Amino acid sequence: MPPNRGKIFQTFVALFSFPLLVSCSSEDKINFLGQTAPGEIPVIFAPELVSTELDEFGCTMSPDGQELYFTRTFLDPHRHTIMVCRQGPTGWSQPEIADFSGQHPDAEPNFSPDGKRLFFGRLRLTEDNAMISEIYAMDRMAGGWQEPEYIMPGMYATISEKDILYLTDISQGMQVGDIVRSEYSAGQYSPPEPLDDHVNSPAQDAHPFIAPDESYLIFDSNRPGGYGNNDLYVCFKNEDGPWGDAINLGEPINTPAYEAIPSVSPRGEYLFFCRAGDIYWVDMKVVTKKKMESTYKD
Repeated sequence: MPPNRGKIFQTFVALFSFPLLVSCSSEDKINFLGQTAPGEIPVIFAPELVSTELDEFGCTMSPDGQELYFTRTFLDPHRHTIMVCRQGPTGWSQPEIADFSGQHPDAEPNFSPDGKRLFFGRLRLTEDNAMISEIYAMDRMAGGWQEPEYIMPGMYATISEKDILYLTDISQGMQVGDIVRSEYSAGQYSPPEPLDDHVNSPAQDAHPFIAPDESYLIFDSNRPGGYGNNDLYVCFKNEDGPWGDAINLGEPINTPAYEAIPSVSPRGEYLFFCRAGDIYWVDMKVVTKKKMESTYKD
């Protein structure tokens, strides 16, 4: 979860085979709260509706495009809360506190690729007054979401179509992180295993968004050589299996400010992330180009 950021607290074949590019007919396109689609320069998403004078970050949209969940930090009480907007017959609703949130510090929701599960983080104060982050998940039933189920310690979980969970290991503290993975089998998740040093570094590496087919991983890191504070990076899966080297997404995505907590729209059109307390979005072509550059380089 984000630290204080100073707002309130501070090739051709490859191109057409790469899964980031999604073709949708006009009637299939998702209505992103009536917002004008961004180009390759990030803009604030849904200003005054989603992104306000409060602190917002960590958003996810349902695969059918009918729900948007995001995190908002209220000042009274001072805690992270998960909000939801829903699309109905007359348009999108105003944000409201999600039914399962509001009683605990909850944040950073993410849908499973099929939309049947929702993962999120919940902060808990231990008996010795240490704050820890835990992953919860809910299954969607006919009448709505089931009760949240505890999964494991960690922060910011996303899941692939193969039921492999990617999350941030913060067992050494909230300001230290490694990206780990956990496979689901026989009704439970395996002990998390860290990704290799193509992804992780001695610095903080956090908030992994895994592509549904695991072809790419977008995350943030404060490793040396960036633009300042946390930057967004992408790793692409090589044909022989291992991850490629982490690539800084560069300008205009990254700036001296805090860029972090990435997610991608259900059909791969847009990249969402937070910057200095607002949610931004940008065309995923900025990531596609990094894939092409790495292909040519290789």
